[in-house]
Amino acid sequence: MADGVRPDSYEYERVLRSECGYSGYLPWWDAKQDGHDIFTSPMWSASHGFGGNGAYDPTAVIQFLNITADGGGCLVDGPFKDTVIHVGYTNDTSYHERCIKRNIIRFPASRWFTPAAEQDALASQDYERFAVVLEGDGDPNTNLGIHNTGHMSVGGDVRSPSSPSLSPSSPADTVYR
Repeated sequence: MADGVRPDSYEYERVLRSECGYSGYLPWWDAKQDGHDIFTSPMWSASHGFGGNGAYDPTAVIQFLNITADGGGCLVDGPFKDTVIHVGYTNDTSYHERCIKRNIIRFPASRWFTPAAEQDALASQDYERFAVVLEGDGDPNTNLGIHNTGHMSVGGDVRSPSSPSLSPSSPADTVYR
């Protein structure tokens, strides 16, 4: 887990406990259980999860994978549907009010969210191999990696090529870590 993620995870859990009265452990998404069909994951349940896809946005193309998905816009259901966040869409740090976006796609999850990929990471004999399995080899056609698959499969704010710092604006990002 990248060093920048640890403070986000800590703060997410702290807020769950102090502001929401949550007394359990930090929720975690075992994505390999859902790689066969990410859309059927309980993670995206409107009543018990983070809500489903965003509204259809035809401009939400995932460039380097050349995929247009069914979502891309503001969340249409679930507990964060009407949540207003205060960040822009790019590296613009000025104040913005907007919704949380999501653009779930099947392809990366079905290829890299698998028990075999997890076993490959755990069986790595050195950090270099572990890093490649986790982060990919730089070519999304050959090995996107487990971590990058989360960003690509969930899409929307979690997969912002213009500003990777937007990932924490989606509550789904923290449980994926």
